[in-house]
Amino acid sequence: MAPGHRADLLPGVLALAETTGQRVGFFGGSPETHRLLAGLLRKRHPALAISGMWAPDADDIESLSERLAATIRTARTDILIVSLGKPRQEQWVDRYGCATGARVLLPCGGAIDFLAGKTIRAPGWMQKLGLEWLHRLISEPRRLAAVICCRALSPCSVPHARS
Repeated sequence: MAPGHRADLLPGVLALAETTGQRVGFFGGSPETHRLLAGLLRKRHPALAISGMWAPDADDIESLSERLAATIRTARTDILIVSLGKPRQEQWVDRYGCATGARVLLPCGGAIDFLAGKTIRAPGWMQKLGLEWLHRLISEPRRLAAVICCRALSPCSVPHARS
């Protein structure tokens, strides 16, 4: 598994949550993805306790975040899968994660779209070579071009000169 591929991690997390009785919540993504995901989870993980699925409009996330975090806490969510895309999901987890009361917060980007069958994953050979980003760029050029360009130029990816 390549580093950062939550899509490979998510099925195991859900299976473990099902067997241990942990309540799982899904935050972010679209209502359509949540509908597809709910159907899939009923079939594959019938005993999985789902605390909720929250799909706020992207423009409303900032203004609703405190209220949503409180709602997630009230739902007694143990594991929160956060799908807002990079870097927004990591920023949201940093700012509101504690307020949700969830013991595990898993930023997973588009992993729920893969799991729900809404987005097709790259062929296995591309995944093994770390080229899943290329497949997504080809499949969703408008959506991902800016993200990939920004990520490629982030300070973490620029090699530092050694003196």
